[in-house]
Amino acid sequence: MARRLIALVVLVAAVIAAAIALSRACDGGDDGGGPLPSGVTPTPGNATEVTREHQGIVLKLSIDEEEYEVGEEIAARAEVKNTRGDDITYQGPPGEDGFRLQVISDLGGAQPLPADDGDGPPPQGTLESGDSLKTGGKWDQRIDFDADPVQAPEGTYSIRATFLAQLQGLADVVTIQAVVTFKLKGGGFILDPNSVLTAAVNNEELRAWMDGRAENVICAYSTRGLYYQGFTPTGPVAETSDFLYSSQIEEGLPICGIGTDGDAWRLNFYSRVGDPPHRVNLVMELDDAKLIRFEEVPEPSGAAETPSPTPVQ
Repeated sequence: MARRLIALVVLVAAVIAAAIALSRACDGGDDGGGPLPSGVTPTPGNATEVTREHQGIVLKLSIDEEEYEVGEEIAARAEVKNTRGDDITYQGPPGEDGFRLQVISDLGGAQPLPADDGDGPPPQGTLESGDSLKTGGKWDQRIDFDADPVQAPEGTYSIRATFLAQLQGLADVVTIQAVVTFKLKGGGFILDPNSVLTAAVNNEELRAWMDGRAENVICAYSTRGLYYQGFTPTGPVAETSDFLYSSQIEEGLPICGIGTDGDAWRLNFYSRVGDPPHRVNLVMELDDAKLIRFEEVPEPSGAAETPSPTPVQ
């Protein structure tokens, strides 16, 4: 029965992975193992100044250069103006400002870009007719990997300004966004999570641990909300869905969380089935996934608990 269940999971995963791959191919995406093109680029080319207008709200975002070297701060400035004849209110979801700047990268997702000296506009408020709000911030080229920021690798990045407005007569919140893109030159190489997991499932110690548990492991890369499936007998890895991750947890089959531990990748594996140890960790180099150490985690006292997808720091 267990073999049939595993076969069904593998079949469903293959179908989902194929669909994801087809969708990414249509979008021109590339999840290869080279240095990450870390920016999201919704507008063509590198634009140092972008203006967006919607419903009488004008949002302008700018940076100084199209390319930066390692060590240079990237300063961004944003201004929103209410050209309507009435006042508008702005407010973000819980824990987020209604007018904010973010740095976008494939490795760290969307991370806040704090206002200069913390002197930004109120997180929520009213923008009267004809008035403007300004904010600005500087990015130090550090990507927030869990609790351990690292130098961003060479590639293309984005800074996004978002303004969330509540207009009179409209029930839904109006979202206005502007994005500028730039290139970072000279940053160190960082391997992508797909390639790191590929190296892990080809590790002999992990294969020995997986033996008798399952032929596949599903991993969560919580920084971006992505899920990957790897097969230890043959070694391939493909992006998959949170549904399969949840199913794997319910069956007690192998899962893992992908994150960083200082200047290294850390993959924490767990499975309820099989003989102890039920938890093992692989710590690997950021740039080439070379194994630093393989850890067997001692069994806790009492019943084992299902871990969070985020690796333990």
